[in-house]
Amino acid sequence: MNIKVITAANHKYKDLVLQSIVQCRKLGYAIDVYDLGNLGFGKLFVEPNERFQKEGVYCEFNKELGWFSKAIFKPAVILDAIESNPCTTILWLDADANIVKRFPTLGQDFDVGLAVREQLELDYAGGMGGYSQKLLGRHNAGVIFFNPTDMAKSFVTDWVKLTAEKGNDQYALHLLLQKKDIKLKELPYTYNDANLTIQTVIHHKRGRVNKIV
Repeated sequence: MNIKVITAANHKYKDLVLQSIVQCRKLGYAIDVYDLGNLGFGKLFVEPNERFQKEGVYCEFNKELGWFSKAIFKPAVILDAIESNPCTTILWLDADANIVKRFPTLGQDFDVGLAVREQLELDYAGGMGGYSQKLLGRHNAGVIFFNPTDMAKSFVTDWVKLTAEKGNDQYALHLLLQKKDIKLKELPYTYNDANLTIQTVIHHKRGRVNKIV
């Protein structure tokens, strides 16, 4: 399984992206970085929204979700990576996430691989008036595997469109998973975890500072 890690950031996440580059090289993974503005390295993919560049969030407050979106760019970056690496399994990694150890062999019998949230996280979301449950769903958009299949590419193409419509990548992913017929591989929460010592990917969840509750 030939995996290439993809991440994207502006200057606010530079420290964590540099950590990811070092860790990926240490573990033997290729990594491509997308520069969303003022990062200073990587493939230029500038997000023109001024507030995003200054504060890491977009201007539009989603009243339905109670949330300022932070990663509307994500599906478009992933689609570009898939098109640029047609024979490679793409691993999207949020800029505030770092791989801790090599992944076990996941195989090729799936289109998209997503970590299922820990029950503790779902309980936490449910205790905030239900807004996070509606937004988050069971799967986390911070660490996602895409095998080189037509269905995976079709899924991301639809994700780009739905994110533009809904104004939030995680919410659009949650909705799309309910209606899109793909081979989904559910991965344990240790693939996207913030606290435990047994994690495969540690997710610092730095973006949570911009959450509106």
